[in-house]
Amino acid sequence: MIMQVRSVGAAVNGVARDATAYPHRKQNFSVLAATVPERRPQLDNLWAKLYAHLDGRYLSFESDTDPDRLLDAWPEPTLSRLRAVKATYDPDNVFNRNFPIPPAGRD
Repeated sequence: MIMQVRSVGAAVNGVARDATAYPHRKQNFSVLAATVPERRPQLDNLWAKLYAHLDGRYLSFESDTDPDRLLDAWPEPTLSRLRAVKATYDPDNVFNRNFPIPPAGRD
């Protein structure tokens, strides 16, 4: 298992929360953990214990593919803005891998 704690304060915190698709602007650290497939259940259990204490998610590092994780990564109104962009530029949901953002109007 590997764990990283990355500093993301300073310039990250100087950007308005609604200025980009990345809304997590008050956090000072990003935590990443990874393991081999056979130890994933153990890691998932550890993350579950921490979940209530976490605020935000960066899906490029995420292995939990539950659609509810979208709101962790993009809380409202960010998710609605992204869905509107998706409805304009990808209404047929061609880009639908990893963590697909459903176009606005599709639920």
